[in-house]
Amino acid sequence: MPDSAELQKMKIECFEKDDFSGAAKEFEVMFNPETYDENVEVEYKSAQAVGNSAAAQVFDSIKPREFDFEFRFDGTGVKKNPIIDGGGNVTDLIEDFIDKALAYAGDIHRPRYCKVSWGTLLVKGVFTSAKISYKFFKPDGTPLRATVTAHFKESISPRLRVAKEGSNSPDLMHYRTVTSGDTLPTMTNRIYGDFKYYPAVARFNQIVNFRDIKPGQRISFPPLTDLQELDYA
Repeated sequence: MPDSAELQKMKIECFEKDDFSGAAKEFEVMFNPETYDENVEVEYKSAQAVGNSAAAQVFDSIKPREFDFEFRFDGTGVKKNPIIDGGGNVTDLIEDFIDKALAYAGDIHRPRYCKVSWGTLLVKGVFTSAKISYKFFKPDGTPLRATVTAHFKESISPRLRVAKEGSNSPDLMHYRTVTSGDTLPTMTNRIYGDFKYYPAVARFNQIVNFRDIKPGQRISFPPLTDLQELDYA
């Protein structure tokens, strides 16, 4: 374990697999953030009985944590960096970050999955946006300093989420509302970690055509043991 008094840099590791295994493209920040923001949100659904003036708040889900990180880049030479020392500039530094953390990766047809670690912080997910502010320039307009505010959303692989939520528990029922772009197979995979149960989910919800689900429609996902019995009935 590193000495707590030793300076540790925030490290970002970017993977092609959603279980964060295999080779990673690494990015080490130039300066550690002075602050970062973390947002935790619990979703409830209103369930109001006829004749009641107040609606009960029924627990629906705990949303993935979201973070905002502010990264500083400096090309004045005040801080040693391989890219700057090799003749690069601040734009090259930022492109290196974006290429690893946000850019489309052809082999997996999407941006990479990222793990951010620093001190007691260890979070896995994806970067969803980056806002770049250039603050100091050479006479020819080349940026010398910049700040990147990056938004990060936590995620875990479907199988790990199933394990953490205990979806095999006989007393656990999930309810999800269809949003734009959802399909019954993908919604099923998010709950059970496998696409194969979607026909049973369709039967449980009395859905005749699994392709005919619409945004706003509420789908019930019973405990996996119950679903397996229905699947093989």
